[in-house]
Amino acid sequence: MRAMSNTSRFTLVLAGLAALALPAATTVLAQPAAPATAAEEALPLAPGFWASHVSATVISGNDRRCLRPQDINRYVHGWSNSIYACTYPVSTVGGGHVVWQGTCSSRGGRILTIDARGTYTQTNLHVTGHVGSRLAGVRLRVPFTMDARRLGDCSDFPNEPPPRPRR
Repeated sequence: MRAMSNTSRFTLVLAGLAALALPAATTVLAQPAAPATAAEEALPLAPGFWASHVSATVISGNDRRCLRPQDINRYVHGWSNSIYACTYPVSTVGGGHVVWQGTCSSRGGRILTIDARGTYTQTNLHVTGHVGSRLAGVRLRVPFTMDARRLGDCSDFPNEPPPRPRR
């Protein structure tokens, strides 16, 4: 077996960031629009169809998804997906501000740290922060930015591909 170069390891860390930042595991089905309930009005983001863009150093990606009322809190309280299981001892959302501090681990044992802050309105979410890891004993901190905005009701986007199955 050939030893992995530091460049290859760095590429894996960046790929891990991309996988974490674009969590397909939380994609949900589009649902027809319904009148807002009092519980929905209390949510930090409005349910509907959202588009996000994540960029970090040399990689970037886009995601589009329908967020139902039951998906909103998971979306604003930190990333997690089918590759990385994440825990956020600090995950606060309120008053137009979000704070995430946590760790994520892959099935292969890679550990990432997340430290992020951001702002939100009912129709926008902006988060900046760092994803950290170790590479050949050296601590890396990769800055990232995520911008998400509500495009409309889920029923306005009927031709979007169906979500990927959850694992």
